[in-house]
Order: sequence, then structure tokens, then C-alpha cells
Amino acid sequence: MGFGYEGKRIRLVPMDPDKHLENLVLWMNDTDVTDTLGFRGTPLSRGAEQEFIERINKDQTNVVWAIELLDGTHIGTSGIHDVNLTNGTAGTGSYIGRTDLQGQGYGTEASILRARYAFMVLGLRMLKSYYFDGNTASQRMMEKTGYEEYGRIKGEHWKNGEFRNTVYTVLAKERFFSLHP
Repeated sequence: MGFGYEGKRIRLVPMDPDKHLENLVLWMNDTDVTDTLGFRGTPLSRGAEQEFIERINKDQTNVVWAIELLDGTHIGTSGIHDVNLTNGTAGTGSYIGRTDLQGQGYGTEASILRARYAFMVLGLRMLKSYYFDGNTASQRMMEKTGYEEYGRIKGEHWKNGEFRNTVYTVLAKERFFSLHP
């Protein structure tokens, strides 16, 4: 295994401002990338993204990685958020910022690596996530990882001029390992 948590085509590595900051600024200000994400969509400065990386690298309740191809090309991010060791739960999220590489399974591979880390390293028992109704790429990624839908809220998120329905999902440790031994 190389640096980080490596799969067949990608690896999850710690966020490094020198290597990943410029892409984060670009992607977080690109509506083609953020339209399906739970971010507000307000412009983010280089300084704000720098502060995010510094904060996330110190935070013990969030684990956020850069997703890189095995050749080191940065293509997105993946994270485990609000880690609750008492209850063994956390939230998760990912995105592929390189729009030319979306829909090719990189997000699914990152999601599987991330879940394995959450269950094996952090000792969690359950991961929760969500996506906007109609985001078939996120839906497919979650289904392939093993997440199951447990609820929907109509019109929960305001995004780009409309209220979007939210689909909530959960991944239990036992289900994950039955699908990905």
C-alpha cells in the first residue's frame, strides 16, 4: 500500500494545502460541481478553503481526505463527519470535482475505502448520508457501497432557486462487510 488508503484506481490521502487547495477553490466555486452537494453555493475564497483544510486536519470528529488517482492526480474529496464514538455513528460525503471523471466509479471506490476505514479503524457501527432526489450518480454510488434508504424529506434544502427533496441513507457495518468482505 502506498501513502494513504489505496484502492485499485484511487487512494484517499490527507488534505494538503500545497497540493489540493487550488482544486478545492476551483471546484467549490463551480456550479456544475456543487449543484448536487449540500453546500450553500456561496462563493468561497482561497482563504476560506485554506482555513477549512487547516481546521479539518486538526479536528478529531471529522476525517476528510483528498481523492487522488494512483498517479497523484487530485480528483475530489471524501469525508467522515461528526464522528460519535459513543454511539458508533458518523455522517459521510464525497464528490468528484473533476467533471470529466464523474460517473466512472471513482466515487464508489472512495466510498468503499472510506467505509472500510470507518468500520475497521474508527470502530464505527453505522454511517449515515444523504443525497438530493434525482441525483442518480450519488444514488448509484450509495447503493453499490451498501447504503439503504431510510427516509425522505420533501423540499428540505434550498438550492439554486428551488427546494430539493432529500433522501437519507444508512450503512450498517454488517451489511457493508456482507457486500465487501
